[in-house]
Amino acid sequence: IADTAATYVEIRAFQQRLRYARANVTIQQQSLRLAEDRYRNGIVTKLDVTQARSSLHQTQALVPVLERGLRLANNRLCVLLGMPPCDVLEALGDSGEVAIPEAPAQAVVGIPANLLRRRPDVRRAERELAAQSAMIGIAASDLFPAFAITGSIHWQATDLGNLFTPAANAGMIRPGVNWNILNYGRIMNNVAVQDARFQQLAATYSQVVLEANREVEDAIADFLRSRERASELK
Repeated sequence: IADTAATYVEIRAFQQRLRYARANVTIQQQSLRLAEDRYRNGIVTKLDVTQARSSLHQTQALVPVLERGLRLANNRLCVLLGMPPCDVLEALGDSGEVAIPEAPAQAVVGIPANLLRRRPDVRRAERELAAQSAMIGIAASDLFPAFAITGSIHWQATDLGNLFTPAANAGMIRPGVNWNILNYGRIMNNVAVQDARFQQLAATYSQVVLEANREVEDAIADFLRSRERASELK
């Protein structure tokens, strides 16, 4: 959802920048004609014409760069929406009709720990670690005997007419015990393997939390400083 929203804002920004660039091209074309007229009348030097022409070509060269960026953002949005890359700008409308979305003045972060718990990558790493912890207990359970009681209830009779009478009821109960004591070494090795996997996932979980914490702090700092920069630029 965040990537989709950011890509949409990026598309609107590219559309607005294209409108400004094309408007600047028109203005600089007029400035070039004015400079050429002034040069023919001897008011300015050839340098003024050269500078006006250079500015015009630099702005004209910027237009295809912005058009390329707009198309790439358009394709990213298509993928995020689960559709093949196509032109979605017509459906979105022109930037002159729809303004660039503005970020809120404040962002409600809350407790940092709760913010991290909402991240899918942190939750996934945590659940994988918990599942592997359970695998250690499952492997260790083979060290202990397993008791079982099996049985069956059925009907038997020498005469078909007496098959479903109380006298035809029969049953059997059979207790059992299973203990892989002779496989003690293999069981302990399996426990060690599961524990090693747990330690690996614990390190992975710690790294995921650290990276998530860094990304959250970076995003908060970027949000705050970007608003200050936007205010100065405005």
